[in-house]
Amino acid sequence: MNYVITGASRGIGYDLALFLASGKGNKVLALSRNAEKLGQLKAAVLKIAGPEQFDFLPFDLNHPDEKALLEKVGAMGGVDVVVNNAGSLIKKPFLELGSGDWQQMFETNFFGPMALIRSLFPF
Repeated sequence: MNYVITGASRGIGYDLALFLASGKGNKVLALSRNAEKLGQLKAAVLKIAGPEQFDFLPFDLNHPDEKALLEKVGAMGGVDVVVNNAGSLIKKPFLELGSGDWQQMFETNFFGPMALIRSLFPF
């Protein structure tokens, strides 16, 4: 199976990418804004799996590099599963959240995954 995982630099996304990359026949493309932590994830994957099972791309859902994404997905032979794990949460009391805060959260949590799925749909 071929997986694309957003928010893969820490937490659930990191652990899921590590787990799936260790599965026989799986390929994982890990996406996150944090290139340094993606490099650390790659080092961890290489201790338990081969380099053909894992790749990463520094990627911001709000400012996507669609060309780079499509090149990586094409190289891995398509996508079977997309895990939309990335998200934005602004920690303020509800009444203190302004329209800009809501806009930012919707850009990351709704419009970003929607655009990602549309980009990957041909694969």
